[in-house]
Amino acid sequence: MFNTNFSLDEIKGLPLLNFEAETVVVYNGVVQDRLSTMGFNGILNIDEKNYSGKPIHFIVVSDEEKDDYSIFMLNIFSNIKVKLITTYISLGKSTIKSKVALNISNGAELYHSHYFNLESEATLERIVDVNIQENAHYKTDAFLKNEGNFKCSFSVNIVGENSDFILKGFYSAIDKSETGIFAKINHLASNTFSDILLKGVVEDESQVFCDMSSSAGKDLKGLDINQYHKVMLLSDQARVKSKPGMQVFAEDVEANHGLTIADLDEKEIFFLKNRGIPYSDAEEMLKDAFANEIFNSVENEKLREELIKNIL
Repeated sequence: MFNTNFSLDEIKGLPLLNFEAETVVVYNGVVQDRLSTMGFNGILNIDEKNYSGKPIHFIVVSDEEKDDYSIFMLNIFSNIKVKLITTYISLGKSTIKSKVALNISNGAELYHSHYFNLESEATLERIVDVNIQENAHYKTDAFLKNEGNFKCSFSVNIVGENSDFILKGFYSAIDKSETGIFAKINHLASNTFSDILLKGVVEDESQVFCDMSSSAGKDLKGLDINQYHKVMLLSDQARVKSKPGMQVFAEDVEANHGLTIADLDEKEIFFLKNRGIPYSDAEEMLKDAFANEIFNSVENEKLREELIKNIL
């Protein structure tokens, strides 16, 4: 997807990055102010006065054999809608360690897209902490192509009533990659909603570990909690361990969770081969069909096509 001869001057021509946005670039741990129109210094406060309405795009790129650290804090004030994009590109033997803190105030809405690409010897470790206040909404999608070592910890506190958190994610784990995904959703107020749908295609000798949990206290009411993890396993050498969990003590709750790990459906492969479609093409068609539910959540058609081409 990206080549290791990457230079900062080419960044706006890279796949996934070619759209109008308020852009902040962190290259090998250094903020590139010349590409930022917001005077970013690690903390960004968004309100009706200073928000242009354009997406805000944080781009973190590393191609040096050292640890790069980045910390972002985004405070979204009341009754504003914000589009946030975070892109991480880890090349060569580089290591990115990142922490993102998001505070979504009363009545605010945040639409957040994450894109990750790791080469075979690269490492990315990421922590995301989210606080969602009353009548606030956080909807996020995430797309990962991992050939290296990826670990992401996601902690969400839904602290205000009539608020929700929705996550749709897709990962492609290939070669000898290691992928760790950890998500903890805490319902701390009544009349709240959370919905997680994670899908992955796991190939070659890659290993995936996923730990998702949701919690709610006994005195809360009107809760709706959902978490699902679906995996397409395409190799006998690949490994997936997934641990769904719910610690829900409330009585007025609708809670659902599910885990599915399966290989290709040989009946569907047989059906397609009988219609003259080669096995490799049939496999790609089934992968596409499996992933479409997540990719179709991307509204921008050109971006969606770029993601499908580079992630699947």
